[in-house]
Amino acid sequence: MAESANGAMADDPFKCLLGEITEDQWQVYKALRKHQGGLVEDDDSPLDSASSDIDAPQDAAAEKADMQDAEELRSMLTTKYINGEITFAEFTDRMDLSLTPKEEHCKEADQELDDDFLRPSHRKGRARRLPRDLQGLVGQANLCFARGSYQDAVKMCMEVVRLAPRAAEPFQTLGMIYEALGEPQRALQFSLIGAYLSPQDADEWSRLGELSLEQGDVHQAIACYVQAVRADPSNTELRFELCSLYEQVGNQQRALACCTALVQQMGHGDACLKLSRELAKVHHQRGNVAVATQVLLNAVKKFPAHVSSEDINMLLELQLAQKMFQAALVVLHSHCGVKLLPLPEGCEELNWELLTDSLAAFERCEIPAEMPVDLRTKLILCLVYLGGGEQLTSSLLDQLQRHEDPEDAGDLFLDVAEALMEVRRMQEALPLLHALVNTRNYGMAAVWLRYGECLQQLGCLREATSAYERTCELAPSHAQARLALCQLLLAQGLTERAIACLESADAPEQGAMGDADQQQDAACVLLRRAQLLRQSGRQQDFIETAKLLHEAHCPPIQTPNEYAAMFSTSTYRGRTEALRELYQQRNFTPFNWLTADSGVSVDELYQCFLELCQELHSLGRLEDLQQVTTEALVSPLLNREAHMTKELDFLCFQAHYQDPKQEEHTFSMARSLVPKYAAYNRAWNLFGLAVNLSPVMRQNRFCLRQVYKQPHSVPLGLLNGHNALVSGTYKHALGEYVQLLKKVGEEDPLLLLCAGLSLVHISCQKFSARRHWLLVQAMSFLDRYMHARPSQEALFNMGRALQQLGFPHLALNMYQRALDTPPAVQGMPEVFDLRCEIAFNMSLLYQHSGNTELASSIIAQHCII
Repeated sequence: MAESANGAMADDPFKCLLGEITEDQWQVYKALRKHQGGLVEDDDSPLDSASSDIDAPQDAAAEKADMQDAEELRSMLTTKYINGEITFAEFTDRMDLSLTPKEEHCKEADQELDDDFLRPSHRKGRARRLPRDLQGLVGQANLCFARGSYQDAVKMCMEVVRLAPRAAEPFQTLGMIYEALGEPQRALQFSLIGAYLSPQDADEWSRLGELSLEQGDVHQAIACYVQAVRADPSNTELRFELCSLYEQVGNQQRALACCTALVQQMGHGDACLKLSRELAKVHHQRGNVAVATQVLLNAVKKFPAHVSSEDINMLLELQLAQKMFQAALVVLHSHCGVKLLPLPEGCEELNWELLTDSLAAFERCEIPAEMPVDLRTKLILCLVYLGGGEQLTSSLLDQLQRHEDPEDAGDLFLDVAEALMEVRRMQEALPLLHALVNTRNYGMAAVWLRYGECLQQLGCLREATSAYERTCELAPSHAQARLALCQLLLAQGLTERAIACLESADAPEQGAMGDADQQQDAACVLLRRAQLLRQSGRQQDFIETAKLLHEAHCPPIQTPNEYAAMFSTSTYRGRTEALRELYQQRNFTPFNWLTADSGVSVDELYQCFLELCQELHSLGRLEDLQQVTTEALVSPLLNREAHMTKELDFLCFQAHYQDPKQEEHTFSMARSLVPKYAAYNRAWNLFGLAVNLSPVMRQNRFCLRQVYKQPHSVPLGLLNGHNALVSGTYKHALGEYVQLLKKVGEEDPLLLLCAGLSLVHISCQKFSARRHWLLVQAMSFLDRYMHARPSQEALFNMGRALQQLGFPHLALNMYQRALDTPPAVQGMPEVFDLRCEIAFNMSLLYQHSGNTELASSIIAQHCII
């Protein structure tokens, strides 16, 4: 089979292209050809000298093998492209990847790695020189084509392609042949390969681009026009066509880059300025203000004679938007006849160096009489922001106020006034703002707000208060105006009016959340109102306002299932996901207009939440307290910091712990606290408090599960010991206590007491072996307990143990010693003084012995109030 394939390919190696042999036969032929060595030499590679063949035979052999592999790959890529398996773009990319190291080095030496449009490449394709015999074969193929012998011409061209696959001439001839045969698609394929191998012909690339468009392949047409622009960078028509194609496929970025390069190539002033103006507008709309400025500035510098006031005005607006005041002033000087006088000696015109230091050296500013008002306004802005004093701006400001009507040029008045206020020249800004607030077109809330700010900075508090009140009338939802008015009223001692002006502002409604600035302003109003209400002692109003602010950032919890979901998991993420699923089940969309991106102070928000909890607790409104603390568990703002999350967990536990009806949620909350804060004894103490609320012993399994996760936890071991002791499994309890004594490594009074009591209970059981040994061990632990904690409490516990074991005389002795011992803590006798309990146990012993008089005496002495 190999021999037959080899023979077939020897007759016509390009039968695969024509579909006369199978792909498998073609692959077998390639393998045999690679094994036997390539027989085709590339005329483009120079012959090696005899000395190099002698010095480096292995390198030459390796290079020859690489060349053979590259030729096979290129042949295969050509076949795939002609068969339609890959696109022209993929063909060119893979052909570039198939270059050998030597060829790639030559290519890098021949071309510059420039941008496709801003700096077109000057690379010229390396023409493949055909040997003389192959040139004759191509000529013969052209003669056959001219005579109409198309099949003979195709075979001759294929033979040339086989012998010199990187030569452009046979592919170009094949393109003409198939075009004559009425196969435009195949003709275009061969022509594209020929153009790729000889890329310096811009007209050919342009023709191929047009043919690609006729066949509906816009992307291939773009690739052709890119190559045409590279071959002839000065051809503006090609760039126009390329720009339109990029617009057609929606590639705005490439279209803009192509237009920018086109502007640099254009030589006609009016057309270039028009295109630059449109290009600048597009860049400005896309947010590329710096690029828009540079495009327009280049065009103005290139064609100063064709510049119009519209171009200058647009350029100045772009420069002022970027605070390029020095550059804008230079443009005004160069193109608008603005003069700053006197100029220093030796300087004939204004330049950057003179503007770098200061404008204080200039005494006056001269402008043409016919200069438009918008350009004069921009001149004023430049002078103001660059620190120009009154000697430069006073005459310009007077002309603006005398000759311009604020009803028509109010926007210019406002721009100048805001610039003056920004540089703290309030006195000069005040007349402009006063003129604006009295107009019909510009007496808006924003202007009144600026007017009030200017009056406030000048110390005119009453006038500023009136201005802010007018602002609030025109824009009731304007938060900054209300805050400023509140501050002014507080400065004048009008607290009630200050609170009233803040109460008029409502929270955003659903569907009108606004941007982050609006959210922050609304939150600041609510925060300030809540602070003032609390300071003035209006408790109920404060609670309502604080709850309104709380609802702004906390998802609502409205159903029992949603409420229970907050206690089913211990993490913020788990709670939010569970709540989201429940919202989806009932098709509910929460409205929380205060988001994490609002920029509001989280510390102030949290402080307001704490004050709300304190007020609700002081009023005994436990249900409201439980609601707000539970909703706070899923607040995205309050859970951003770990320490706040920890405090929220504790507040929620505390709110539910104080309500006996909420013992289920209290236990769930405590159970969720323990794994998160296992290293803190306070968490275990809270868990113990929650366990004491429930009459059901349900913590055993939870504690046993935690042992596997935290085997070295002392509080957990102690709880397991207590659970075993309460449930009657005294031996398990004793094992836990003894193990903990070994871990602690010291005489812990509580562990000693619990171990001793466990032994006492074991010894009191009906069927206890070695009862006397157990009694001795119990007394040993209890004696160690008394030495570790010598107090009234220890003597009392020792007496109780002896009483339970049936040693009344020893128990009575311990009780008497306990009566004679003062309590460990002198304060709070109702908690720490155990004399009543001791006397009652002694009375029981006396009654059991028949001494009722002594029993009544000790009760009367210590237990009757």
